[in-house]
Amino acid sequence: MPKTIGLQALRRRLSQVMGEVAYGKEIYIVKSYGHPAAVLLSVDEYQRLYTMILEPAERPARIISPRLADPTQAKDFELEVIPETTDA
Repeated sequence: MPKTIGLQALRRRLSQVMGEVAYGKEIYIVKSYGHPAAVLLSVDEYQRLYTMILEPAERPARIISPRLADPTQAKDFELEVIPETTDA
């Protein structure tokens, strides 16, 4: 569970908080004027979150076929069915 700290308290205890974040793997939510303003977390945690959330996940190859006999079969093979559209 993240800890919460006000901006003024963070200024007074910056060295201690940085040690807890970097070595103790703590996460801090920094509040400014009573509202959450920033999050302090270790570089390892940041990288883990970045790869999990921000980097695009590899998507399975798409096969587009208007002749697929049963479109419900597509999910068995991780296929995405895209119906052909005709622009008239």
